[in-house]
Amino acid sequence: MLNPQQQAVVDHDAGPVLVLAGAGTGKTRVLVDRTVRLLESGLPPQRLLLITFTRKSAQELKERVQIATGGMAYLPWCGTFHGVAVRMLRLYGAWIGIPSNFSIFDEADSTSLMGAIVNETYSVEQRKTLPRKSTLGKIHSYWRNTRQDLGDVLAERWPAHLKTADAIQGIFDRYGKRKSAGNALDYDDLLIHWLKLLQAKGSPCGDLFDYVMVDEYQDTNRLQADILREVGKATGNIMVVGDDAQAIYAFRGATVANILEFEQEFAGAVRLRLEKNYRSTQEILDAANTLLSHAEEGFPKKLVSHKGAGKHPHLDVAQDEWGQAEAILGSIARHWQENHVPLREQAVLFRSAFHSFKLETLLQRHGIPYKKYGGIRFADSAHIKDAISFLRCRENPCDESAWRRILEMLPGVGAATAGRLFAKLCRDLSPAATLEAAKFPKKCQEWVEPFRSVIRTLFAKEEPPLDLQLKAVVKFCRACLSERYEDAEKRAPSLKLLEQLTATYQSRRQLLDDMVVGDDSILGQVDPAAEGEFLTLSTIHSAKGCEWDCVHVIQLIEGGLPVGVDDEEVSRVEEERRLLYVAMTRARRDLHLYYPCRRDSYDGGFRTTTPCQASRFLTPDVRECCNLPDGGPEADLDEIIYDYDGDPDW
Repeated sequence: MLNPQQQAVVDHDAGPVLVLAGAGTGKTRVLVDRTVRLLESGLPPQRLLLITFTRKSAQELKERVQIATGGMAYLPWCGTFHGVAVRMLRLYGAWIGIPSNFSIFDEADSTSLMGAIVNETYSVEQRKTLPRKSTLGKIHSYWRNTRQDLGDVLAERWPAHLKTADAIQGIFDRYGKRKSAGNALDYDDLLIHWLKLLQAKGSPCGDLFDYVMVDEYQDTNRLQADILREVGKATGNIMVVGDDAQAIYAFRGATVANILEFEQEFAGAVRLRLEKNYRSTQEILDAANTLLSHAEEGFPKKLVSHKGAGKHPHLDVAQDEWGQAEAILGSIARHWQENHVPLREQAVLFRSAFHSFKLETLLQRHGIPYKKYGGIRFADSAHIKDAISFLRCRENPCDESAWRRILEMLPGVGAATAGRLFAKLCRDLSPAATLEAAKFPKKCQEWVEPFRSVIRTLFAKEEPPLDLQLKAVVKFCRACLSERYEDAEKRAPSLKLLEQLTATYQSRRQLLDDMVVGDDSILGQVDPAAEGEFLTLSTIHSAKGCEWDCVHVIQLIEGGLPVGVDDEEVSRVEEERRLLYVAMTRARRDLHLYYPCRRDSYDGGFRTTTPCQASRFLTPDVRECCNLPDGGPEADLDEIIYDYDGDPDW
């Protein structure tokens, strides 16, 4: 049974609409029900564009719509921005000169090629003045997604590199030419070329859709908003669903302005709200609402709990960071042992990955299993990228990044040798024949024949099935593990999982597209070892879209949350506030907030502790919503110390 606010969204028919959907308000169900209503009213499934934030969300929507329609409705255009862009360009890219067999560069491919260009173009001394290749990659992506002038981007985000703006632009120009020569697109190209396709005269995809729905609109960037503007204005029937209070991805180029200015962009837009929360108790929502009441930008909102009353959030003040870790450990144990809250239903959330290091030490010492998120995706693991690169070479023989990667797997083959071999591969029609005739360093002789065998399998005249291709690749990569990685035993199961994944694919191209255009949230990560009982440790960014019975939010100090902001930087301060709001609203029943009074610092290799200032977000009215140590909401948190027994040995 839908509540009145949800029903109003489902029943909305034509014209632009902005749906402000607070945390835990059932927006997924609303999207499913509206989709079903449109389909039942006669809308062909292929005339609906439905964009989500993660592939898992897209899959869930597809499955729920199929169940609701008795398996009669398949949504061909339901996916992430990048997923839809890939399909659009595979089908219609030739209209703007994009061959359908293009390769897709991930972040590592892009930065690797930029690094190669820098090494080829500049002397050792000149390189010292340029950004590192990882920084170049971040600048390039931010520049293209925000659609700003490069100089403005550098001045705003990387002012130290403003003096080398011309050189950086030159690197980006060469990078673009090298990609084109290798028939490759990076993540940002996918969106840029989708927009070009929409704007091209006589474009075949200008009027593909009658209705457009977009989830998590608050996390879109300028480029994505421009795409939606073209699609939305073509149909007029665009619904965006989002929560400005959960806009937390500015570091990727996302801007909360998109959702705040939607009604100005689409004249006549209707604003609807979802404010009944089905996740958290009212006490947790009271604290979150109070935190948000201090925001200097955004739509006013107040979430109301469907569950009703529960326990107040608890504010723990610790002597130092080790005391904080002990407090968390004790609280987790009490919830586990006394309240029967399993580890899987508890999470520790933090602003930055290093904030959990001391807690991880204690968890390991006490043998408590945990899984940490906010790091590397399955498909981004180096050994998985090794294997995938073989398939990329077969799919697109001009893929320079993939060829360089697999060639450099051979001992003694460095960037220069790989570059010379790639140049030969580009000139010749048969990669297998070229590599048969090529001379390799003596150091890698025992690996050359197994390597050539894989290439012969992939480039056989009668192409073998995908599972046999990957079987040959995985066999070679598994043999290389101990040569390339110290933790070879831990990596081996992932290769087995990759081999098993092929059972669900008929197309190599689809496998490659799905592996590259993936998710980096907890919801989108694949981990073959993540079974059984374990505690979740996660950055707040990676916890988006998740929920647990009990949530512990740590390091609520200036420099912890918020981190690295000045009072004058209102937009950045507000994004940090929204991060805490997202963390708090992940909790269903129990919420713990932690503040250490002192933190470790290092000077000349010596450890010292320095006093901390409580986060500016722990205002008296927020504290009033919490169970507090002695002193009450008006007390100076620096004077309230809650001591924990059993401090760990230094």
